[in-house]
Amino acid sequence: MNQQPPPIHRTPASDATGGVIPYKNVPSLVGYYLGVFSLIPVIGLLLGPAAIILGIIGFRAYLKQPGRRGQVHAWVAIVLGTLTVIGNLLFLSVLFFK
Repeated sequence: MNQQPPPIHRTPASDATGGVIPYKNVPSLVGYYLGVFSLIPVIGLLLGPAAIILGIIGFRAYLKQPGRRGQVHAWVAIVLGTLTVIGNLLFLSVLFFK
């Protein structure tokens, strides 16, 4: 008479972002955003090196714990940071050493 309802089988909670944003790997995520914002001329001289450093830190964190994700964000940070630093240095060298 006092029957309990059947137990509800729940799947483990997944993150709401679908794994797109690596919130567990903060250096990788911040490095990614710094790499994107380093595309702004002149600001790239400041943000580019920070993006490279944080990208390397984030990639190393991913290698230690692959569950943290963020390897793509780390690579984007490293590549964009490097390209913007080189581009800004070339621009400044052409500007000042005509």
